[in-house]
Amino acid sequence: MVDPTFEESKSDQEDEINLDNPKSLKKTYHELQPNSSILSKAYKNLQKDFKRLSKDDMQLEKTLQDKVEVSLDKYTQACKACETFEQKEFKLCFKNEAIAKEKSALLGNFQELENKLKALQNDQNELNKLHDHQSKELFFSHPSHVYLIFSQFSK
Repeated sequence: MVDPTFEESKSDQEDEINLDNPKSLKKTYHELQPNSSILSKAYKNLQKDFKRLSKDDMQLEKTLQDKVEVSLDKYTQACKACETFEQKEFKLCFKNEAIAKEKSALLGNFQELENKLKALQNDQNELNKLHDHQSKELFFSHPSHVYLIFSQFSK
């Protein structure tokens, strides 16, 4: 069996060019000369392919950048919408709190007015009772009034 590393090293030695030996240089030159046009064409094709791929790469980068910008704009708009929603919710909570305070104050004022009304009604009832009592006393204190009452019944 042959050692594969030995064969590789042997082929590497054959491919080596001895720069000090003019015969070796001529031989290598003559081997490369027919291939030079093929290599030149291949190199030119490689350059074209590289330019095309570079152009495609730039277009892809621009497309990606555009998509990122659009996504960022959408995200920003969504965030603004969220902020707007949160601001509206905060304003509503603030208004609800103000309304609740105002309602509480109005209920307190209403209760106070209701208590005053009850006190006035009580005072009016007391005054009416006092008036009735004084009217009776005044009426029955004069004999002419008693005579008028009896005279009306006798008729």
